[in-house]
Amino acid sequence: MGGVNMPTNPDEGPRLARGATVGRYVVLGRVGAGAMGEVYAAYDPELDRKLAIKLLRTTAGPAEQTDDQKARLLREARAIAKLSHPNVVVVHDFGSLDDRVFIAMEFVEGSTVTVWLHAAPRTWREVLKLFIAAGRGLQCAHEQSLLHRDFKPENVMVSRDGQVRVMDFGLVQHMNGPVQAEPPAVGRAAAARLSPDDTLELGPSEAAALRRDVVAARGTPPAGTDLGSALQSRDPVGADPSGFLLLGRLTDTGALVGTPAYMAPEQFRGQPLDARSDQFSFCVALHESLYGEHPYGGASITELATNIVQGDSRAPPPNTAVPTWIRRVIRKGLARSPDERYPSMKDLLAALERRPRSRRRQILAGALAALALVGIAASVRSTVLRQRAVCQVPAARFDGVWERASGVSLRRAAIRTAFLHTGKDYADAAFGAAASLLDKYVADWSATFREACIATRVRGSETAEVLDLRMRCLDDRFDELRALSDVLASPSGDVVENAVQAAMSLSPLERCTSTKLSRATLPIPASPATAAAIQVVRADLVAAKALEDAGKSSQAIAALFEVVANARDTGYRPLLAEALYQLGVSTSQADNRAAEPLLIEAVTEAQACRDDDVLIEAMIALISVRGEGAHDIAGAELWRRLAGASLERIGGNDHLRARAQANWAAALASAGRFEDALKAYEQALADTRRALGPAHLEVGLTLAAIANVQYKLGDFSAALAVCDRALAITEAALGPKHPRLGHLLVDRSEILAGLGRYREAKHDAERSYDLWTRNLGSSDHLSDHASLAIPLAALGLADLGLGDSSRAVPALREALARGEAGIPAVAVRFALARALWASPRSRVEAVALAGLARAEARRIARPTSRDRALQAEIERWCDERARQPAVGESRLVEAERPPPAGP
Repeated sequence: MGGVNMPTNPDEGPRLARGATVGRYVVLGRVGAGAMGEVYAAYDPELDRKLAIKLLRTTAGPAEQTDDQKARLLREARAIAKLSHPNVVVVHDFGSLDDRVFIAMEFVEGSTVTVWLHAAPRTWREVLKLFIAAGRGLQCAHEQSLLHRDFKPENVMVSRDGQVRVMDFGLVQHMNGPVQAEPPAVGRAAAARLSPDDTLELGPSEAAALRRDVVAARGTPPAGTDLGSALQSRDPVGADPSGFLLLGRLTDTGALVGTPAYMAPEQFRGQPLDARSDQFSFCVALHESLYGEHPYGGASITELATNIVQGDSRAPPPNTAVPTWIRRVIRKGLARSPDERYPSMKDLLAALERRPRSRRRQILAGALAALALVGIAASVRSTVLRQRAVCQVPAARFDGVWERASGVSLRRAAIRTAFLHTGKDYADAAFGAAASLLDKYVADWSATFREACIATRVRGSETAEVLDLRMRCLDDRFDELRALSDVLASPSGDVVENAVQAAMSLSPLERCTSTKLSRATLPIPASPATAAAIQVVRADLVAAKALEDAGKSSQAIAALFEVVANARDTGYRPLLAEALYQLGVSTSQADNRAAEPLLIEAVTEAQACRDDDVLIEAMIALISVRGEGAHDIAGAELWRRLAGASLERIGGNDHLRARAQANWAAALASAGRFEDALKAYEQALADTRRALGPAHLEVGLTLAAIANVQYKLGDFSAALAVCDRALAITEAALGPKHPRLGHLLVDRSEILAGLGRYREAKHDAERSYDLWTRNLGSSDHLSDHASLAIPLAALGLADLGLGDSSRAVPALREALARGEAGIPAVAVRFALARALWASPRSRVEAVALAGLARAEARRIARPTSRDRALQAEIERWCDERARQPAVGESRLVEAERPPPAGP
């Protein structure tokens, strides 16, 4: 078998690449993954049909253990293949692939029940009809002695023709005797990625890790708590007020398999399971779909599981249109004890289909008529309330990605712990700043989701087509958030340093609110195979983007080359345009020449498929590539004009306009047009403030650029005032120990030196050097870091201004020796010459260095007013020293003499 990619998560096993084969089946791309395995879209060349392949995992361990698990999985696959029912996904084939088992099954063209519920308003009768059909599929499995163990809305498909099919029997087991959760298939601790809505398989060590996290969040268990016996208590009040009984039981039993939000109490207890456990899961899903909320609820997996184990369900929402008799049926199916539920799924479904007769048939027709208007009003209000409830984002939607601030947040806590383990002084502050940005992103995402749903399902002001477009957009943004979360969970020093900028780089949500932009882009092809491939490539794209945003550029570029190639294979131009843009931006950091053709192609593809977001972003990047990179101000202006015209066509966007202006300003500055650059930066500042607010980090970055231009124009007082504002915003956003402050402190030190305030300049330079050295890491050697030249140069210049040549010389000499391109080499070389002149024994070297500085100053292609002032100062100094000892003159002349021509 060829085409295997190594996964990011080592527990997942090798990932099948597009074009790989599983038996006779050709892989089209991965469409999903869970605790038990991955699902791939595939093609059967013999029967010319598309199908789905589920590749099941086995536990890493001794060969004998792996063989036993593989044999068990094959037996269960064989049992599933025997199921034949219109409400069960058809299994075509099964077999083994190395040490794994695959199941080839029908590929259902349609959506899950979750998507079906949000696609259009659904009456309680429609929901009930759908679930009765799904229940028939479960009943069929039970009659074949098979237990599903993971029934939930995401595991029920609704085809385009309305057919309902239960799928994903990845946790199925025989009911020939007691069924219990088995040892875990996932080897590493999973506490950081647990989610009530995700299938999990939790073993002893992982349960212990979860228990430690909860103890840390809630404190120690109540004194004298008997975890084992109290869990069996039937008293739902006060039996486990702190939630520790559940965690204690998990540690005792060791193993837990299923999706927590839909698991029966006996699954949490580790007790034997039977068909009545599936019945409980079925009733949870039915309740959630009818009423728009979970019957138990909980802000975390611990709180949710505790409520389920204790039987602490909540009443349905008031004024619901769902009849009370349905509620009674569901309540019985949710009984805490399996013995109190229906004997079988057949009995439960019979109860749902049997509507009780009215006992009040003799009520006068006139009385009914009088109540009709009241009933209609109540019904309308009830429908609106139910639809609004359905539009609420599920409490567990972001669990395992970025939980909301309230409740126990395992993923959030794990990321913070990982940040602290890097040992960076600023790690906690960086986490806090990034967390604030991610909290806002999640809140905005949820608000956008609710508004889109309400607009279609409650107000009726938007069509189902528009809702689908907006939900797809939100799904893409959610995938970006999840990819960034994965990177942040295993950070290096670079990731911690760039965490805030990475959070700021998440794609904005405005597109998901714009019907015009959503409709403009080409729709995803109807071909299921192509759609599946697009989904896989997009997932790889957002993962690569997260790496780039977090500072892992080399890894990102390597991944993006493959993404671009795969995007070309799909033929879907919006995806190709986005991939080309991302690769172009990532490449431009190191190689402008290589980046330009990628960005131009991105513009071409985006224009062809009417993707204005990518079109404008690529044009903005090309302003920088041509202006700063190629020093082609005319080319930069062309891209600026084209970007501006496109922005005007879509109705404007302050943030994009600000970025275009900032890139144009940088291009002007690189051309020496500093007055024009200052005006452009001021316009960018106004647009950034309007788009992001006055205290956003991007405002601080723009202010820093303005201060730099003012310094080059010689306006030191104005530069200092602006630099102070930039420093205040950046420190507030990143904390006082973040290395980015080191650059700003060097800028401020140079400005203060220009004002003759050398003691203050030295203080800032010392603080900058301290930030740089403290954040290099314990394994780093200071001698290996050229970037230290920047604060060393500032220190030397400040000491020279204070008249302390003995301190200035070693600092300036080391700055030049490190060869960092970021230092003002002419100014530093000339400063070292002046410092050396203080010692008579060093004057020959001083004259030689000054001569080199004069030659370099004369070669500056686009000198600023500051450069011209420095050049004049060097010329005066050299002329004065040339009239002194002849040896100085001869060395000066020799230093300026051009090198001999090559052979």
